[in-house]
Amino acid sequence: MKYLAIMDSLGAGGAERSNTDFWMYARERGVEVSIVVFDRRPHGTEREVLEAGFDVTFLRQRHPLLNARELSKIIKRECPDVVHSTLFKSNLRTRLAKLYGASFLHVESLVNTTYDYRRLNDPNVVRYKMEGYRLMDGLTMNPLADELHAITEEVKKHYLRKLGVRPKKVTVIPRGRNPNPYRDDAELRKQYRQEFGVPDGTVLLVSTGRQEFQKGHIYLLGALRYLRDELKVANFRWLLLGREGHATKTINDKVSEFDLHDKVIRAGHRYDVVKILPTADIYVFPSLYEGLGVALLEAQAAGLPIVCSDIPVFHETTSTDNAVYIEPLEEKDFALALRELIAQPERQKEMGEASLLNFNRRFQLDKVHARMLEYFQRLTADH
Repeated sequence: MKYLAIMDSLGAGGAERSNTDFWMYARERGVEVSIVVFDRRPHGTEREVLEAGFDVTFLRQRHPLLNARELSKIIKRECPDVVHSTLFKSNLRTRLAKLYGASFLHVESLVNTTYDYRRLNDPNVVRYKMEGYRLMDGLTMNPLADELHAITEEVKKHYLRKLGVRPKKVTVIPRGRNPNPYRDDAELRKQYRQEFGVPDGTVLLVSTGRQEFQKGHIYLLGALRYLRDELKVANFRWLLLGREGHATKTINDKVSEFDLHDKVIRAGHRYDVVKILPTADIYVFPSLYEGLGVALLEAQAAGLPIVCSDIPVFHETTSTDNAVYIEPLEEKDFALALRELIAQPERQKEMGEASLLNFNRRFQLDKVHARMLEYFQRLTADH
């Protein structure tokens, strides 16, 4: 099978990580993989993909129609059995490639609830632009995309509701992650806690994700202030892992405003997250909206108890056995939940064990990849 992937970038997001892992898996099983990318990124999976020797074509991001024409030429030349695009820019440009005479089986991955109303609270999102994108998305997706892969039932429902997609066109297959081999490594725990300056007896909270409004870091800082000042809890640190973004300045300003410098550790983008996670005690995920939240899979693989936002998709990936759900933006409730869990080491352990069990049953990477490969093989056979 010849498989052509179209991606916005090979950055540090969950979609980029998941696709990179799938390409490795598919190539090992005889699939001929080639990749087209629009933006170059210094952080993420780009270096890994190039070092692995994949056939990667970088296109300069231009007007969508110009990129679509370039894609059309590549597809005509390569004659792939399936073209798989991920994220909005790539999805749109790949659809438009059909207008330039390229005939191909096009599968899109839908990975986020793109038109969630909560996005309108983001100062970087303009309502009329979001509505314009939604209109453009709907007008081109339904006639030009052949098959749709959604990473959760919630994402599927979102596109059925917002774009009127036909249910039979959408197949739901979740993301996956590898088991974490660094759990219960006492020496590694000691090493990282020393690096981050975490004193003995201190509960380490950890969050991963790019510093954007969507991830809710700004509101978590308010919860941490309440936890310290109103609830009088002092024995904690919060470790934030993830590249800088539009919310970085606000996060830094809030840390200063709330005088949380001694409580917040901003480590930025790291390539050793899989080693760092098991050294923490509690995973905190205050996102306002998500398509799946692969960070929760990584947290569960590390055997961590979870405190997260009470949004529908998180009930697909976690359960009340291993997660405490808090209404988004409710800083006081987040603080109360953290105080309760910080005070109960045994409950932390029980929830962590439940996280690991849930991960092993549902999100092991090879099992998910096998489903994805079978999905593509079935589609190409039918096509």
